[in-house]
Amino acid sequence: MPRPAPTVGDLGELRLIQRLRRVLPARDRAVLSGLGEDVAVLRPKPGRVLLVTTDLLLEGIHFDFRFLSWGALGKKAMAANLSDLAAMGGEPRFALIALAVPGKTPVAAIDQLYRGMRAWADPFRVDLVGGDTSRSECGVFLALTLLGEGKADRVVCRAGASPGDALYVTGTLGDSAAGLELLQRGKARGRTSAATRYLIRRHKDPTPRVREGQTLGRQGLASAMIDVSDGLLQDLGHLCEESRVAAEVMRDQVPLSPALRGGAGGLLMHSPWWYALGGGEDYEILFAVPAAKEAALLRLIRSGRLRAARIGVFRRGRPRVTVRDARGWMVEDLPTGFDHFQES
Repeated sequence: MPRPAPTVGDLGELRLIQRLRRVLPARDRAVLSGLGEDVAVLRPKPGRVLLVTTDLLLEGIHFDFRFLSWGALGKKAMAANLSDLAAMGGEPRFALIALAVPGKTPVAAIDQLYRGMRAWADPFRVDLVGGDTSRSECGVFLALTLLGEGKADRVVCRAGASPGDALYVTGTLGDSAAGLELLQRGKARGRTSAATRYLIRRHKDPTPRVREGQTLGRQGLASAMIDVSDGLLQDLGHLCEESRVAAEVMRDQVPLSPALRGGAGGLLMHSPWWYALGGGEDYEILFAVPAAKEAALLRLIRSGRLRAARIGVFRRGRPRVTVRDARGWMVEDLPTGFDHFQES
């Protein structure tokens, strides 16, 4: 009779940490002491500033295991934090993970979770250096903290946009929200088209635009940046608030993937613009470019070194976002984007 697979409760906290230490060896000489300690001891490079970001993921609020595996959860959690750092032009270095799971959770699931995190951590040479674990009585709780570095004069914040700056975004928008809708409505079962597979993949496995953010910061092209995690309009609103400017978005210039533009063969409930303006978790970078630097940015785009599209402009005025269609008419009934405290 085969032995049952061990659970986290069988293993205990000490043995779990010992297991993770074998899975996550430190490779950076800046890690003086890491996993297994209550405090990680790190030595940042001289002449650099320290950047810190954290994301909290709760089962039933931020993710659903009906649609996401343990490995995909780990990968997506790391991608979300890398995206935050990318939107400042930073270089990711270290990560700490706080994890609470039910005692009956299979140990193999925890292995998959950490392998998922390493799938994005390894390409950017991020060391997982510590954190904490606990038992949970109500689902899975995952908090990931990412530390990075950047040159003080090349870190890009949300507060730098000025009236007259152009508004650009990397990649395409709306794919992740459309993919989630297909999963929630069961439209991904049975035979799926290339379009539905693409949208679902964009939801489950987003790409953090770390190199794009570093390029914009290193070359001093962006005056303000933010990643699109809660939706274009929601996140642009945050950028406007911090910069104390208004923004005008030309809806028909917002980049859409062919899969979204085609409505996934008629399976989607809304127009492509609804997902592109209000859908979250695309993890593209939204950024402001001063007029004097736009020519340099366009050369970068034409050379193929950066994929980005101009979608609007910043104006003088109270912080707000206006959307206009191809005729210049104001678009009403806009999606609101994701609000963490809004009841579902």
